[in-house]
Amino acid sequence: MLCPELVEQVNLGAVLAVSVSGGKDSQAMLNVVMDWYRANNLTNEIFAIHADLGRAEWAQTAEFTAQMCAAQNIRLVTVRAEHEGKPIDLLDRMDLRQAQLKEQGRADVVFFPSYQQRYCTKDMKIDPCTHYYRQFDRIISIQGIRWAESKARAQMPIFERRDGMKKKGGALGFTWNPIIHFSFADVLAACGMSEEQYKHGRLQYQLTETIPSDWKLHPAYAIGNDRLSCSICVLGSRNDVKNGIKHNPEFAEYLLQKERETGFAYQQGFSIHKALEQMQAGKNQGELFT
Repeated sequence: MLCPELVEQVNLGAVLAVSVSGGKDSQAMLNVVMDWYRANNLTNEIFAIHADLGRAEWAQTAEFTAQMCAAQNIRLVTVRAEHEGKPIDLLDRMDLRQAQLKEQGRADVVFFPSYQQRYCTKDMKIDPCTHYYRQFDRIISIQGIRWAESKARAQMPIFERRDGMKKKGGALGFTWNPIIHFSFADVLAACGMSEEQYKHGRLQYQLTETIPSDWKLHPAYAIGNDRLSCSICVLGSRNDVKNGIKHNPEFAEYLLQKERETGFAYQQGFSIHKALEQMQAGKNQGELFT
């Protein structure tokens, strides 16, 4: 989706930063943007950027994201959140949030991220990227947001000014959502897959726990996830949470211990403990943690 404001900023020499998470939407967006970039013989500086969540990531994300970018011959920049000058991951950030609330005498406040308190997104993704962008005079952050994903995203524009960029004499930033109008089928097509291949690949994994050789997406989709974020997303569906627990036991164990320590559920109305009980009852997996 193009618009006059975008074209104007590109013509003014804006740097292009393609935000990649490893998810199917960012993969489709990267492919579409690179096709557009080359078809128009653009010479603007362009790079991909990934905000690394550390131990909360799927184990395959770093390699898959690097492969995505290598296939498009685009430089990949990886950024991480920091605290007091040292890199931290999402688990560290949860610990800090818990400690801060305790120091404020608010230990009765849930410290896990939530829809209302999405510090996981702001502190771990948006802020590190914004900090990196400020070295450029004019930059466009390119995102894989789609209207069809949620009611909130259905209200988002194609192109807008980016918050936190404009300082006195500092960088001017924008956000562009080029695949905002894409359907699920459009996303798969841009990744080189059909809906039939997608369904077949997921079925194959259910039956054999193997991923087809022609699978083009992040492995998490083949093994059952509907969306990709951190491996056990606080906003994820119950299916995705259970899938994340099964395949990322270290992160799950951390969350389980925090629930036991504080009495808070990771998701409102759905705890890691409850997810484990349902998984054990439904699949007879036995003890996942000791």
